[in-house]
Amino acid sequence: MYIIKFKKFDDNRHTIHLKYNTAIYYPEKINHKGYIHFNDSNFIDARGGLDLGVNVILAPRVCILTYNHDHTNSDWLPYSPEIIRKKVVVGDNTWIGFDSLILPGSHVGKNCVIGAKSVLKGLYPDNSLIVGNPAKVVKTLNKTDNAKAYLLEKYDGVL
Repeated sequence: MYIIKFKKFDDNRHTIHLKYNTAIYYPEKINHKGYIHFNDSNFIDARGGLDLGVNVILAPRVCILTYNHDHTNSDWLPYSPEIIRKKVVVGDNTWIGFDSLILPGSHVGKNCVIGAKSVLKGLYPDNSLIVGNPAKVVKTLNKTDNAKAYLLEKYDGVL
């Protein structure tokens, strides 16, 4: 496991929050724009490249892989020693649910919510609720421009 260098976001928060038992391999291949929350028992292998937007939050036991073995070479069964690297991109304001797996080459848009235990492979548009194995977009999310005002109105001014 590697320690990622912390950079100040403001006086109260760090851009990267690490919880217990988080394993991050090849952290030098991670590009991020701002606040990231890694949770308990996350496993990140970024050897193929990983781009994370601002305000990306991972629930416990999330796994992000950016590589795989070559399964197409029949001379090497069950897989060849060659590693295939593919970048993963996760957009701004995205929540990744408990025990989800993001496979190499996946691109998740901005303002997405990924349901627990989902397995993602492919491209997912902005403002999507993504669930299942294999993961599918089940709903387009509407994002308010002012979440605090929305919550104050919904709960009669009590937060």
